[in-house]
Amino acid sequence: MTTDNSELEYGLEAARKRVAELEEKLGHAERLLADLHVWFTAAIESIPGDFFAIDIDNKYVFQNSICRRRGGGDLIGKSPDEIASNETLSVWMKNNKRAFAGESVRGEVEFEVDGEKRFYFNVVTPVRDQGKMYGILGVNIDITDRRRAELALRESQERLEDTVSERTSELLEANRQLSLEIEERKRVEAALKQSEATIRAMMDSTTESMLLFDKDEVLLAINAAGAKRFGGKPEDFIGLKGRDFVPDEVYLSRSRHILDVIKTRQPRRFRDKRGGIVFNTVMYPIMDEDGEVVMVAVFGEDVTDQVKAEEEVQKANENLAHERRQLQEKNIALRKMIQQIELQKKRMEISIRTNVERTIAPILKRIERVIPTEKEFEIKLLRKALSDMTSPFVCRLESTPDKLTARETEVCDLIRRGLQAKEIAEVLSLSVSTVNKFRQRIRKKLGIDGCKINLCTHLRSLQTDG
Repeated sequence: MTTDNSELEYGLEAARKRVAELEEKLGHAERLLADLHVWFTAAIESIPGDFFAIDIDNKYVFQNSICRRRGGGDLIGKSPDEIASNETLSVWMKNNKRAFAGESVRGEVEFEVDGEKRFYFNVVTPVRDQGKMYGILGVNIDITDRRRAELALRESQERLEDTVSERTSELLEANRQLSLEIEERKRVEAALKQSEATIRAMMDSTTESMLLFDKDEVLLAINAAGAKRFGGKPEDFIGLKGRDFVPDEVYLSRSRHILDVIKTRQPRRFRDKRGGIVFNTVMYPIMDEDGEVVMVAVFGEDVTDQVKAEEEVQKANENLAHERRQLQEKNIALRKMIQQIELQKKRMEISIRTNVERTIAPILKRIERVIPTEKEFEIKLLRKALSDMTSPFVCRLESTPDKLTARETEVCDLIRRGLQAKEIAEVLSLSVSTVNKFRQRIRKKLGIDGCKINLCTHLRSLQTDG
């Protein structure tokens, strides 16, 4: 009996050691999972655009805050078919289908945000590991599987604590519990491995630089695009300090910004230049539970073409302003010239009227005394014609596209003076029907044929300067 108890005690002791080892490994796994949670959250929130993830069942499982704001709220658990209300989402659905088939889809798409059209580089890529398909990643991602892993880990720890509290149970029960915990650990490790693959796929899905530093400026992570800009692969830079690979002309400035982010616990946005490339850089603080900054996420966007375009626009605006000033000066000179012309014109009109009144008018009075009564009407017409010598009426008639004949011009003058067809016929020694034909041709040449416009009124409008 004593021997049996000794064997049982020995077995229980071995089980306790095994449980302790498993607790230590699971604790390490828990810390790794917590670290991954911080990295993942900082990474998706530091990207200036939407990010999403869809599982193998075609349901949204991830989205960042920008996706929630621009996508109309929480999409978790929904499928693209449920929210496909515009043309952009129909493009997403086609791209998602291609990504589920194993293709990495990249290209520009058009979004409407708050009524404004914007363009983004859309990436939809599959997430696979050892031939197993987990889902797809797009421009928005919110890793809900990570939370599930945390929950599973907490449940596992609770079960472990229950197992520890029951250490006096039979060895068979302990072995059974150990087997269950080992299976759970494998599941957690698989979830962690999937999370790592998800984060790496997310970081490499963008064409802009993404870096993660600790508070001592040691590089913890970098995506393929960022490493390529520094002339290498991600593994070439992990563990190095910023001054070891960032050029001197930008390191001091960026280092000051990192220290400022750590000190103020606030993001920083600035623009600098490296190797002829202009970057819009965002630095985002990552804090622990006590609110202390432990890491700084850095996102660098190449805006060289944008800056060149802005400079060209500024230069064009300067040239336009110079031309506008020159045009204003010319307009001022032109207005002065027009004023001088108008002044000379008025002086000439006054001179002509004065000459008519003082020289021609007395002659007309003498003629009126000696001519027959039936010719007095023509003298009156002559007197009116002399008074209209400065009127633009004839010049405006001459400027019509279909030029009037001399007789037609004469008829126009008599019509605008209020003469009827019969009176015009008598003055010009024509028949009334001939005068009416003249009127029809005149209306056609003036472009008012078929219009309800009085010919006399229209002709009188041509004699004013208005």
